[in-house]
Amino acid sequence: MLSSGRKTMTTREHILDFYSRPGLMKSPGRHADLFDSLPNDVGALVGIVQGLALREFVAPSFYGVAVSDERKSE
Repeated sequence: MLSSGRKTMTTREHILDFYSRPGLMKSPGRHADLFDSLPNDVGALVGIVQGLALREFVAPSFYGVAVSDERKSE
């Protein structure tokens, strides 16, 4: 116990706490309300992200897509 009476967090709890919060570069900020309509299911979220993001380095081999120089700058 900490002197304030709070329970000491375990390593597992620290890890879960860390990953349950957005980092500075990933905070939705003023767009946070847009997250309300997203599903809570991890598989469904993966499908959404995969439908939106395309990694330029794997696009040709994974998806048969050549990313243009204009799109690479995005």
